[in-house]
Amino acid sequence: MKRDCQSEPRRMSAFLLAGMLLLPTVSVWFFLRRGYASSLRRIAFIYAGTLFAIGLVGAVFR
Repeated sequence: MKRDCQSEPRRMSAFLLAGMLLLPTVSVWFFLRRGYASSLRRIAFIYAGTLFAIGLVGAVFR
């Protein structure tokens, strides 16, 4: 079943939520699919970027 552009935005599934918690830098790209709200995309990218930055800082200043 295809979604119209005018229909309500997609909801985040349990698998996508688990992916965001376990592998956020990989799972965040699924939010670029059509149908997700821009606010949800923004939050997901900020979350993944923040975790990536924290991990990078932790590795550099070890």
